[in-house]
Amino acid sequence: MPSPAEQRAGDALIALIKTEISNDAKDVFKEEDRYSKVLAHLVAPFNPNMMDYNTTVDRCTIQWGYGRKRDVLAREWYTFKTRAHEGQHMWDWPWLKWVYGLPHLLLLGFLVPFFIFGKLWALYSFAMLLGGLGLGYIMPFKKWWFFSWAGLGSAACATFTIWKTHWAAVWLGAGALCASPAFNWLGAAAGRAVGEIRGYTISMAVNYWRYGSVLEETEDWIVKQFTSSAYYFMLPWEWLTRWVLRRRKKLLESGAIFKQPWANKVYSIMQEQGIAQNRVYPK
Repeated sequence: MPSPAEQRAGDALIALIKTEISNDAKDVFKEEDRYSKVLAHLVAPFNPNMMDYNTTVDRCTIQWGYGRKRDVLAREWYTFKTRAHEGQHMWDWPWLKWVYGLPHLLLLGFLVPFFIFGKLWALYSFAMLLGGLGLGYIMPFKKWWFFSWAGLGSAACATFTIWKTHWAAVWLGAGALCASPAFNWLGAAAGRAVGEIRGYTISMAVNYWRYGSVLEETEDWIVKQFTSSAYYFMLPWEWLTRWVLRRRKKLLESGAIFKQPWANKVYSIMQEQGIAQNRVYPK
């Protein structure tokens, strides 16, 4: 059972989100949400555990993973940490929507010449891309197979289109490369990585403020989120992800994290409820 202080902190965080971000903020539970069920089917080839594993946010709506309803209603410590993470995404949304959305719009742009110049080469190259992706999905948890086959399909598509037609085909080739899991970090994944780094920084910060450290197991778990299919391979190099996380941990240790408004507000709630260690940070 959560302590009274944890429950009060959870209530205070909900109130903060409603007053500082949006009064329309709400919780939904994936097992009761039709949108989540449809999305789960779409991402099943690379993330079959989306319903029961991931808690996500859609602007100001937190979509809690399957089976989390009891924890949320009881205001468990887990839900405070998760709400703080998702609250960072909500706080960032005014600028993050462009970082998230623009790469996706660019990916859609490659479909334009396909419909305008609907020739046999376009159908063939698009089929090559789909074939490569399909082969990658056969073994989604064997990363090198996934990357190799998906990359092969994308490379075939790009090569064939540029060889066979004029400049418009470059959009098709570039879009195919960015849409492929093998090169996803060139396209939409870049925006996701920016947002998730900020979100997971708050996740680490909440643990650090309460317990005085971030466990190595926690860092390993976060690395897996970035490098695996959970977020569509948004930062597929483990060494790079660890380097970024270690730089973010230095923000916690130095107190520089408090330059970020949302982190300051979450820490203030924890202090007020007596669940944060008192720290003297270097100036």
